[in-house]
Amino acid sequence: MSSQKFSTKYIVKVGIFSAIAFIIMFFEFPLPLFPTFLKFDFSDSVALVGGISLGPLAAVLIQLLKNLLHLILRNETGGIGELSNFIVGVALILPVTFALKRKENNKNLLIGLVIGTVSMVVAASLGNYFIFLPAYMPAITAADKIDMIIKMLIPFNLVKAVIEGVIIVIIFNGLKDVLKFIRN
Repeated sequence: MSSQKFSTKYIVKVGIFSAIAFIIMFFEFPLPLFPTFLKFDFSDSVALVGGISLGPLAAVLIQLLKNLLHLILRNETGGIGELSNFIVGVALILPVTFALKRKENNKNLLIGLVIGTVSMVVAASLGNYFIFLPAYMPAITAADKIDMIIKMLIPFNLVKAVIEGVIIVIIFNGLKDVLKFIRN
């Protein structure tokens, strides 16, 4: 890793994106047709913009820092919600940032979003089956976990990924000059 990667300018930019993402996490809301405990916020979009501007490592750091801040200042889930948000968010943003690192164009953005959506749904499903649901509901049966994942969590994460994807396509195409400014 080059020393330029962790320059003061880079660290400040990651910190600013992390703070913005953390603040946006407070504006969470349930999506219609889903249980109210499944909340949506736009903080992954901030991490994606940071990742597109600064690279995949920055995207992961932004996700990590926003969730650590949330854990410290507003822990309502014993850390399980933050761990889930981190894992699922990273599963979405890494494919997008790597695809755009290869070549920054709409085709790679869409490829990254499709791979990121699939990755996010798989990570959320496996994470909920093995970690998150057992932590929240220790007595839940395997059949009930599978039922909950198929009927609620997969559709929720698909909708979440599509919303985040639309936002990123709009930002990517509408704010290219801003993204270039952030890089410099």
